[in-house]
Amino acid sequence: MCRYLDILRCLHFVNNEAVPRNNTDRFVKFGGIMSHVFERFLHFVRPREYLCIDESLMPFKGRLSFKQYVPTKRARFGIKFFVLVDCETKAVLRMIPYQGKGTGLDPQYQRFEIGGSVVISLLQDRFFGKHHKVVADNWFSTPALAKYLLDNDTYFLGTMQKRRCGDLKPQLARKLRKGEVEAFVKDGVVVERYQFHSVS
Repeated sequence: MCRYLDILRCLHFVNNEAVPRNNTDRFVKFGGIMSHVFERFLHFVRPREYLCIDESLMPFKGRLSFKQYVPTKRARFGIKFFVLVDCETKAVLRMIPYQGKGTGLDPQYQRFEIGGSVVISLLQDRFFGKHHKVVADNWFSTPALAKYLLDNDTYFLGTMQKRRCGDLKPQLARKLRKGEVEAFVKDGVVVERYQFHSVS
């Protein structure tokens, strides 16, 4: 029998008897190994100016209560993670496993919705106050999040759905001509709207 496989089958990061009965964290068996690994990474990787936040799907087709189906991904079935990546070095700086309502996010950031809570949870402590430029798609983006990050000396760039503008309420024209750009500024947040040329 392969010694490596024997070790892999018996590998434990947490004492089963130490897991509380009312536990809701489905990754509790990993203990602090994930956070420890990423803390070690940051001893060797110096994050550059641009950081990217997105979701990633680790392929898995077995039986799992929090397995996700994402038709836009190549694997489609798997375990979803929210990932913070350094755009220049491509190094993964932090990850949060998605567990539905049980996703380990700080409840004090609920006002930013789940997308904003993910961004703040990935960035807080180590990445605030260093003038990083964070890029994310419209699932994460809200004006309230952009303002909060700006107050913490962190810049945010992302696409945004009109229905998620919140209190910003940009006064933008109903229709733009091809090639036109319209901008709206409030409280340090800039909203731009483009009408692209059609590609033949």
